[in-house]
Amino acid sequence: DLAPGGREARTTLGRLNKIGISANAIALAYDPRVEPACSGLRFGAMALACRGFGREQFAQVADILSDALANGGEDPGGSLAERVAELTSEMPLYRHLA
Repeated sequence: DLAPGGREARTTLGRLNKIGISANAIALAYDPRVEPACSGLRFGAMALACRGFGREQFAQVADILSDALANGGEDPGGSLAERVAELTSEMPLYRHLA
């Protein structure tokens, strides 16, 4: 829920996409914003699990998301994008194409 921080999900989503994180902007129950603005983000944890992510990788994902959301999704030095690229290269989506 991004509402307490005054952020809007679609804006944050666009910034997360730039560093390689895919998500969906969603309206939450009792969301103070009206469509198309919304305060929720949904991440595909099942897709990561199917990719082979385990506890260690999910902890890294949580750290990256925490850092990204603390900066409003901004990544001025490119370190977040590098961390995402490193993590996803270890467990490619389609191993036969890697």
